[in-house]
Amino acid sequence: MAKTNAIALNSAVRYLINKYAVETGRPPTVQNLGAELKCPAEEVERALSGLAESHAVVLHPNTSRIWLAHPFSFTPTAFWVVSSRGSWWANCAWCALGIAAIIDEDTRIVSRSGAEGDSVEVHVCDRLVKEPDLLVHFSVPMAKWWNNIHYTCGTILFFRSIREIDTWCHRHAIAKGEVLSMDQAWALAQAWYGDYLNPKWRRRTAREAEEIFDNIGLRGAFWEPGAGWK
Repeated sequence: MAKTNAIALNSAVRYLINKYAVETGRPPTVQNLGAELKCPAEEVERALSGLAESHAVVLHPNTSRIWLAHPFSFTPTAFWVVSSRGSWWANCAWCALGIAAIIDEDTRIVSRSGAEGDSVEVHVCDRLVKEPDLLVHFSVPMAKWWNNIHYTCGTILFFRSIREIDTWCHRHAIAKGEVLSMDQAWALAQAWYGDYLNPKWRRRTAREAEEIFDNIGLRGAFWEPGAGWK
């Protein structure tokens, strides 16, 4: 397959994964994708492998089954997102807000503070978050996100206060990273995920990613993509 055709197929598969996730809450299978795109399973599997290599999806080990496609998780997590269009698991607090940005309608997010404390509900109504005092903590610097994406996502959590974050980090021996206000977290979710259902979406360059962070006031080494950004 020519390189340009492979890129086009990868883009089409990525779009259909997100579309299918929004509509069903589940990932499409290779057979679903092949039928929609009218192409052989082998080509779909190559496209999924390419998307995994570029960090657009994560596949179950040694298979072509989709494990997650940010911001959607296809296994249970501590983040449940509900709207009139459906319900979904998200990978982290940022991803939960990202799903709200993709859905672009009134949305409720259910989680727990620090994934262990009191129940936390976040309501997005008329494109505004109704709980502005909540915080989102990122433990892992951006350049290291994909060293272990499951750990990275597992530590991006909602909290009620800085003191709660400090106590939580000390108790679990997890590095304290950067703390975002809810306004910043929601702005980041909208800027990062808001166009994910656009068939022409393409992965951002390192410079584009830095510009998004900078526009929200997220600056410094913690938010630098690093040489490994794909």
